[in-house]
Amino acid sequence: MADAEVGLLAGIGQRFLNCCDRFGGHFRQRTRTVETSVRHYVRGLLQAETKNMERMEEAIPEADHQALHHRLRSCRKTPH
Repeated sequence: MADAEVGLLAGIGQRFLNCCDRFGGHFRQRTRTVETSVRHYVRGLLQAETKNMERMEEAIPEADHQALHHRLRSCRKTPH
């Protein structure tokens, strides 16, 4: 991989982390945070070929399938 490609990928990764940090407060409560599982979920959406939790967990080795599943089930549903 050329140096320019490595720099571009590093820049994309840093912008992703900055975005996660920017919205991190929305995933914190007084007694706990779900920032890590939300970050894993978004990374899985971006990196997995198919958008199911098993493939997302394969794409993100540190992700926990059970935590991802719990995160999705516990999200508030908004009416359309």
